[in-house]
Amino acid sequence: MLEQNSDGIMQSAILRTLTLLSCRALVDRSDQVELLMEYAINGSNECVRSNALVDLLNLAKKDSVFSVSHALRLLNLVVNTSEQIIKIKALRILTVLIKRGRLLADLLSQRSDQDLCIEVLHSIQNCEDMIHDITSEVSIIAAQFCTELIIEHEALYRVQEF
Repeated sequence: MLEQNSDGIMQSAILRTLTLLSCRALVDRSDQVELLMEYAINGSNECVRSNALVDLLNLAKKDSVFSVSHALRLLNLVVNTSEQIIKIKALRILTVLIKRGRLLADLLSQRSDQDLCIEVLHSIQNCEDMIHDITSEVSIIAAQFCTELIIEHEALYRVQEF
């Protein structure tokens, strides 16, 4: 049904329904995580990708079927997409996964696969750099905003004195 329908809203509704059913089921949810990862990364439009990430976040809060490769795909999504909302939602999922503790434990257990560890650490570094750049830009904008606000406030104050 997903492949037959190219309407983003319908695809999002189908994915959401499957996720809700998966959350209530007492079965392995890894197939649902894989399906959502596919739509989060390769969805037909921002709406589909965004909603798939919301569903992944819901699963991340309830289950621990996320693997190191899922985290790596999310890290790459954060680094490679230009859509801010997609970056933010993927980072929220990664935050939940790290907070649960399992992701780092799984990463440490993969130490024999040095290439994977290096790739994950490189992706984390790229995310940190991107976040640093964004926070620096936000700080500059906030400082400019405050400066302009003070200048305008002083100008209004002077006008009121006359």
